[in-house]
Amino acid sequence: AGVDRDVRGREKPSDHAPAWVELDVERPS
Repeated sequence: AGVDRDVRGREKPSDHAPAWVELDVERPS
């Protein structure tokens, strides 16, 4: 998981920043 903080450095940034999460889920066979 993480937050893309580079967006905050742009001109007129909002209070929000893109976030993501990576899941490694195994499906039952």
